[in-house]
Amino acid sequence: MTQSVQIGFDAKRAFFNHTGLGHYSRNLLQALAQYYPNNHYHLYSPNTGTELFLAQLPFEVHCPSGIFQSLFPAIWRSAMLGSQLTMDGIQLYHGLSGELPLDIKESKVPSVVTIHDLIFLDYPELYPKLDRQVYRTKSSLACDRADRIIAISEQTKKAIMRHFGTRESKIDVVYQSCNPIYLQPPTSAQLTIIKNRYQLPDQYLLYVGSITERKQTLQLLEAFRLVNKPDLKLLLVGNGGEYLKKVQQYVLSEQLAHRVLFLKDVPTEDLPSIYSQALAFVYPSLMEGFGIPIIEALHCGTPVITISGGCLQEAAGLGAVFTANSKPEGLAEAMEKLITSAALRQQLASLGHAHVQQFTPKIFADGVMEVYGKVL
Repeated sequence: MTQSVQIGFDAKRAFFNHTGLGHYSRNLLQALAQYYPNNHYHLYSPNTGTELFLAQLPFEVHCPSGIFQSLFPAIWRSAMLGSQLTMDGIQLYHGLSGELPLDIKESKVPSVVTIHDLIFLDYPELYPKLDRQVYRTKSSLACDRADRIIAISEQTKKAIMRHFGTRESKIDVVYQSCNPIYLQPPTSAQLTIIKNRYQLPDQYLLYVGSITERKQTLQLLEAFRLVNKPDLKLLLVGNGGEYLKKVQQYVLSEQLAHRVLFLKDVPTEDLPSIYSQALAFVYPSLMEGFGIPIIEALHCGTPVITISGGCLQEAAGLGAVFTANSKPEGLAEAMEKLITSAALRQQLASLGHAHVQQFTPKIFADGVMEVYGKVL
């Protein structure tokens, strides 16, 4: 597209969410603003939350303004936004987190929706019944009403077709990028500062992400317990709820407190140095939409241990040692293989770094703009 376009986005999670959906939204918006600055970008959100930097970029932010809309912002966003898009002259609307306004068809505004995953349908036991019903309704309606669907991985594309019967020709796979901060290698001074700030051990394996049942952190700990290297540490970076308490209890009961370190609320700008100094990044998640921490690690030159098949293999490419599943014995064997071979770590780091050059902000923005061009 060469002409300037008025593009609207569901920006609620860009402002409020600090995990996967929020990172996806912010990374895309920043990439579009950087590489396609001639378009006009409109962000629709109940309010601007804490991500005020978005309001400082070249975006026009729209929040509920009428009395009813202000009192019931969720209804405004979910059922009334289509009419406002028409009034605002929006030429294309992108639902960034798996949903579209109920009146999007009536608005006559062409639409694109990004579907991240359908884990709640593949592993329903991990979600409360009401949550599953709400997620299914929103995502199925969005897939039906959207003009185009962006799936963030081939795995997600197949899930959409399997669960909703969506025709393949309507779905485009567009891989996402990570925060551009991971694309710049930390300096030696930065590495030293971060090592001292967090008292990082000399040799450690790393996990970054929410500490939840789906991420299989307990299985990771069970595997680490089997690794016979007393000086090796495991660093877990992330927040969690009840499951985190189980993880901490396991660490105490197995007398691993001197080997397992916990960090939470780590600023994004500190993470590249934490990734870069790890021997390997271990990510035994049961299911993901894509696996952004994997490409963060590979951009930092850190080899990966993860599960074969699906989107985790899409993300890791040749930069990982793969296990067939999350059984502790297999994970432990992969850990032993990497920590005992500097040559293997270097080989995987090199192959992985080459692989993740397809997951950059420019390629991400180009792919999404190509989808927009199919709709307009």
